[in-house]
Amino acid sequence: MNSLIYTYTYTSTYMDVHMYAYLFISIVLSIYIYKYMIYIYIHIHCHVQEPLEAGKKWRFLEHNGVIFPPKYEPHGVKMLYEDEEVDLTPEQVFFSFF
Repeated sequence: MNSLIYTYTYTSTYMDVHMYAYLFISIVLSIYIYKYMIYIYIHIHCHVQEPLEAGKKWRFLEHNGVIFPPKYEPHGVKMLYEDEEVDLTPEQVFFSFF
């Protein structure tokens, strides 16, 4: 009796298909995780805020205390009045800016 040897070849095996599936899933998951990490970073570090409601101009008011201006120091600039240079006192200079 003639025995014929048949060879059966595979282009891909069961393990190859699953290996490619796991590789695809791992790539998709890594892209998703990377996008989620960027989303978290932006919302934590960039202080993304929602737009204000209509009619609102600020979210909160912060008061840093009372501040007083420094004592007035005269500039020493003389005023010209009827072609004469007039020297003003510091009080007169102060009120001349009103």
